[in-house]
Amino acid sequence: MWIFNNVKFKILENFILSLWYIKIKQEWSHIKYDLFWKSLIIPKHNEISRWTLNNIFKIVSFHINIDKKDIEKKFLDFLK
Repeated sequence: MWIFNNVKFKILENFILSLWYIKIKQEWSHIKYDLFWKSLIIPKHNEISRWTLNNIFKIVSFHINIDKKDIEKKFLDFLK
């Protein structure tokens, strides 16, 4: 069960960086992160909607090969 409607970009970025992603470049309002040969692009808005966050978590779970629910748990633990 998701309890947030929006998440601040800086919080999400810190979480992504804690998962060993590396910030590669920024083009306009999107930032590209790499994890080995896998890429993740996140929009740089003040707040990230829960639907966008859900899609980001799906991509991250695919990159790391763990369940999306585990990524959500890690994110909630990261917020504490």
